[in-house]
Amino acid sequence: MEQLHNITQPNKPYNFNHKNFKELKEKLVKLFSYPTQGEKMRFLDIKTDYAFKKVFGSENSKDILLSLLNALLEYNIVDLTIQDPYNVPKLAGMKDTAVDVKATLDDNTSVIVEMQIFNHDGFESRILYNTAKNYANQLDKGNDYTLLNPVIALTIVNFDMFKSGKVKSIFKLLE
Repeated sequence: MEQLHNITQPNKPYNFNHKNFKELKEKLVKLFSYPTQGEKMRFLDIKTDYAFKKVFGSENSKDILLSLLNALLEYNIVDLTIQDPYNVPKLAGMKDTAVDVKATLDDNTSVIVEMQIFNHDGFESRILYNTAKNYANQLDKGNDYTLLNPVIALTIVNFDMFKSGKVKSIFKLLE
């Protein structure tokens, strides 16, 4: 079984229950890799917005997104619903935003997925803003706070975001 080290508990490896993790890992490495010299590019680069959204954000490829999330998250996801990735503000004057892929899991947890090739100023703030906006937009006036569901922001980057050399980092809001 494939294992990655848990950065929050270094002595406890992640155990992925996804039975085809090795196969998924090989496919993802191939999808996210540039062709070698002399090899012809037969498909769009999966790291581009258009290709990433088409592969992971369309209803026809729901099973691919499900496999990706099961492989990368600490969840056993049985089903999900792909949502509109545009975060329309509830108040006039608020910033319109969009994420690459948005889905609701079978336990009502929201997942927003972003693929970023280049590190731009404010990128970390954009991740936090989009996560907070997806969390806050769940409630309408008069709704009880107990109706809020978790939001997971999965960000795949093509650069060393934290200069740590770690492949996977997990951040949680905790008491």
